[in-house]
Amino acid sequence: MEKGEGHLKQLGWVLIVTLALFGCSAAVEETSLVDDATDRSVFDAVREKVDRLEREPKEQIGVAEEPPSVEPEEVVVAPPAERERLVERVESVEQPRTKVWKRLSEREKRELVTETEKEWRAAFPEVYDVVREAIDERKPSFTFSLYDIHEDDVLLIVEHLIETSRYETYIDSWETWLDDEEGEVRLTYELDREEIERQEAFVKEEVERIVREVIEPNDSEYERVKKLHDYIVRHTAYDEEAANRCTDYECYGYDPANTAYGLLVNRQAVCEGYARLLTALLDRVGVRNYYVVGDGGGEAHAWNLVQVDGAYYYVDATWNDPVPDEPGVVLYDYFLVPTHELYDHAWVQADYPPTASERYEP
Repeated sequence: MEKGEGHLKQLGWVLIVTLALFGCSAAVEETSLVDDATDRSVFDAVREKVDRLEREPKEQIGVAEEPPSVEPEEVVVAPPAERERLVERVESVEQPRTKVWKRLSEREKRELVTETEKEWRAAFPEVYDVVREAIDERKPSFTFSLYDIHEDDVLLIVEHLIETSRYETYIDSWETWLDDEEGEVRLTYELDREEIERQEAFVKEEVERIVREVIEPNDSEYERVKKLHDYIVRHTAYDEEAANRCTDYECYGYDPANTAYGLLVNRQAVCEGYARLLTALLDRVGVRNYYVVGDGGGEAHAWNLVQVDGAYYYVDATWNDPVPDEPGVVLYDYFLVPTHELYDHAWVQADYPPTASERYEP
């Protein structure tokens, strides 16, 4: 190749790159005209332009070997920050569709337990860990040394952890076997492992769906609690028949009405279903809460203790749902209230953090 031809080749490539950059700048200038548009379809079109701008320079430079014969159009070059601002604008529109509140960590949930459980954990740390692991992992049994703890204390730990568990344990009964030095606790489950895991997966999927459906990225703690509470009440009816099946504070055998799963599938449940689903939802959106057990109106009952703006309040979603059911009606008599307003409830108050002195006012 002659020296002159080499210079012509170089000039040709310079011209191609210049045209590509001018075209990119012109396209950015054109898209800046829709900065203030709010229609979703407009921003989808903008996104396509942004993606095309990523590709066009490479495609143009790599195709032609000779300078194009057309004259470049007169263009106004947009400042470099223009395209970045456009991309941020598009992403800001998409953000509400993808952002979800950070869930409570497992460490945080381990601390949101009753004071009684904390005392058992401090007094018998090794035995407590064995019991906790057996329940969490659904083991058929576990053993303990009679030199470390009395069998009665082991059974008290088992009963308390099952009764106050944030989520369903699906444990139906338990019994103790002893020899001279060691004891064994055998756990019987209401359902087989495969069915339990299926129900848990379903609840998890529904929790994700509900959160994405009702929670906005900028919602305050109060707004998150209220929206999730209202969702449960509006989509659920209290199951009076299931409540009547329980006698003397005991419900024998598996009943979906006692679970978050049953509430989601059948749209009706008793207090356990209400309270445990609210716990699962609040855990998902990062709101500290407790699953509370006690008595309500002289019957076994469950509700929640929720932290909003640094203070704790009680929430009883079950009693905020009218009976007989009134579709779409949500009561707030037991929503974010202090301890003294739960005069018709009975529970071990020392097991839970103290509440604010007055009900929450948004």
